[in-house]
This record gives sequence, structure tokens and C-alpha cells, in this order.
Amino acid sequence: MAEKDSRDTLKMLENIRVDTDPSQLSKIFGHRFILAWELLDKRMARKYVFNPSGREIWAVKGDGREYQILPHAGFCDCDDFYFNVIDDRAVVCKHIIAQRLAETLCDFVVIEVEDAMYSKLMEGWRSGTRGVESSPARAQMKTDKPMTNGSIDRKRAPGTEEDE
Repeated sequence: MAEKDSRDTLKMLENIRVDTDPSQLSKIFGHRFILAWELLDKRMARKYVFNPSGREIWAVKGDGREYQILPHAGFCDCDDFYFNVIDDRAVVCKHIIAQRLAETLCDFVVIEVEDAMYSKLMEGWRSGTRGVESSPARAQMKTDKPMTNGSIDRKRAPGTEEDE
């Protein structure tokens, strides 16, 4: 993929709004968009908020693990990113698309964590255990708060037969 095309596509992903036509996104991102929509439908996007610093880390669960997303860098630590995005065979992975959709639609889970847990969580993501479901940190989290925009109807994934 040409570098300019790649930048234009990433810019389009950054500019997703609530009124963006999902079928257009499906055409641009193909099967990755459908997979991202499924992750969103399963409420797999999480925003970790550290207190009292206010630091935020995005993660998306998929394929049995939780993947850290750096939205402003367009980075995910999944295999698809390493083997396809970095090798220029894809612009983004499904986790980055899911994170952007979740943020735009306000459809994610907020997990509040004490600043003291930052190092343990980062170590978990780096070691491949990713996230807190399987770690002692889970017991030290304050709350899981779903953030949803009730006006969005997401009963079926765009690009499926029902939508065409």
C-alpha cells in the first residue's frame, strides 16, 4: 500500500463520527471492520483510567487476550499489527478500529485503577498476560463502568447480509 494512501486511510479512521456511514467503513477496512464491530458488540473495548494521575490506557480484548492500543500512534501489540500492518499489507488491525469506534460511540468499559498498579499492568501487557483479568491487580481496581451512547443502534454488524 502506498504511504500516502495509508496516511489518508488512518486520517479517515481518526475522523470517524457518530454519523459516519458504517457501510463506507466496511468498504474501506474490509473484514477487519466487521471483526472490529463484533468486538465492539461484545463490549471488548476498555479504557483504563489511573488515579489520581488521570493517565489513560486503551485496550481491546480479542483472541483470548487483551491488546494495548496507542490511538495517537496508531499502534496495537497484536500479531496482526506486527505481521501485516508493519509489513504494509494492512493499514490497521481490528483492535485499533474497535478502539476508535468505541471512543467515538462512547461504547466502552472504564476501569479505574490506582496509579500504583500502572507498572504491574504494563508488565502484564509486555509479558503477554495482558490486562488484569488473570492478575492480582484485578482485586485492586475500583470500578468497571460501562460508557454507552444509548442512541446508537448496533443490533447488526454493517456489511452483513441484513444490511445490504
